[in-house]
Amino acid sequence: MKKKPSQKKVLVVAAHPDDEVLGCGATIAQHAAQGDRVVLVLMADGVTSRTYDPQKSMDRVKEMRANRKDMDRRAQEAHQSSAILGISKADVHLMNLADQRLDSYAFLDIVKRIELIKQQVLPSVVYTHFWNDLNLDHQIVCRAVLTAFRPKPGGINADIFHFEVPESTYLSVPHRRGAFVPNHFVDVAKTFKLKLQALNAYQSEQRDYPDFRSVKFIEELGINRGKAIKAPYAEAFAQLPAIGFQTKLTMRAATHEDSRDIWAWRNDPEVRKQMFSKEVIPFSSHQKWFKQKLEDGQSIIYVFEDQGQTKVGQVRFDMEDDNTASVSVNLNPQFIGRGWGTEIITQATQALLNANSDISTVQAEVLKDNTVSQKVFSKAGYVRQRECTKEKQSAVVFAFCKPEKA
Repeated sequence: MKKKPSQKKVLVVAAHPDDEVLGCGATIAQHAAQGDRVVLVLMADGVTSRTYDPQKSMDRVKEMRANRKDMDRRAQEAHQSSAILGISKADVHLMNLADQRLDSYAFLDIVKRIELIKQQVLPSVVYTHFWNDLNLDHQIVCRAVLTAFRPKPGGINADIFHFEVPESTYLSVPHRRGAFVPNHFVDVAKTFKLKLQALNAYQSEQRDYPDFRSVKFIEELGINRGKAIKAPYAEAFAQLPAIGFQTKLTMRAATHEDSRDIWAWRNDPEVRKQMFSKEVIPFSSHQKWFKQKLEDGQSIIYVFEDQGQTKVGQVRFDMEDDNTASVSVNLNPQFIGRGWGTEIITQATQALLNANSDISTVQAEVLKDNTVSQKVFSKAGYVRQRECTKEKQSAVVFAFCKPEKA
C-alpha cells in the first residue's frame, strides 16, 4: 500500500504485547498507510505472570533471567506484528515491566515513562485501554495515559481513544464508571486483513475459536462493529468528552485588512494540496476577489482570533439561490492539527443560521482524498450526503441542516 506524506503523530499505549492488535490493529495500519507516524509503547512483558509463584521470592532481575527465552520470543512477535501494521522498529518501545503486576510499581513511575515518550513524540492522537477493563494492568495503563495527558496550560492537546480487548473489556466488573459503550467507529475495511496477519504473528498467543482472542472471533467482532457504520469491518472506541486549556476564540466579520493573511494561508503549499484549485494565486488577483466578496452582499466571511489576537482561520459562506449556503474554510497553517477546524466551523455555522432565517442548509464540498477535512466537518455536525465531481476531481458533499422548530 503506497504511503502518503506524513500527516499525524499517533501514540498507542498498551499493557501487553498483542493488546494493541486486538484493540486497534487495523486502525494502526490505516494510520501508517496514510503516512502517519505511529509510536507503540508496550508496558509489561506479557509472559512472566505465567511462572510467577507468590510463595517463592524472586527479584525482578532473576525473574527476567529465568524467563528470558519466552520474553525474547514475545518481543520478537511484537516487532513482527508491528512491522505488518506499518510501525517502524525504532518506534516500538518495550518497557518490560512485570506482567500482571503493574500495581506493584509506584503509579508515578508508570506515568513518567509515558510522559517522556509523549514529549518526544508530541502526538495529536492517542489510543489506549478502556478505563473499566477487568484486567488491572489495563486499568493502570489507562489511568497513567489520562494522567500523562491531563489538561494543563501549555500542554499537549491530543484526542484519546479507548479500545476494547474483548475478554477483559467484556468481563469488566459492573461499576459506576460504566460498561464499554463505543461512540467512535473507524471504517477499516482496507486494513482489516493486516490486523489478522498481525494477530497471527503472535503465535504464542494463538487460541481456538470461540475464545475471545481467536482470529475467527476477532474477525466476527470486526464485522459486527462494521454494521454500526454500514462498513464491512470497523473498530470501535470510547472517547471521553474533551477537557482542556484551549485558548478561547473570538469571531468577527472580516475586513479589508484581513486580505493578505487569508491570501497567505490559501497559498501555503500544504494547504493547496487539499484544495480543488492548487495553483498559486497572485496577491493582486486575490485582493480584487476579496474586495468583491466583502461588498457584493452574497458572502459572509468570519475571522477567528485567539486571546492574543493572532488570527487562527476564516470561514466563508456564499449564498445560493435555494435557501442554501456553501462554506469554505482556511486555517492559519501554524494552527493546523490543533483541533480548531471543528471549532470555527461550528461557531460560524451557528452564527450564519442565527442571523439568516432564510438559510436552511449549509453545504461543503471536500476532496474525496481529504479524509482529515471530512472528519472535521463530521465533528461539526455536518452529514455526508453524496459523492460528486468538481473541477474534474472526486469530491464528497456534506450538509448541515437547520433543525426544524417544534
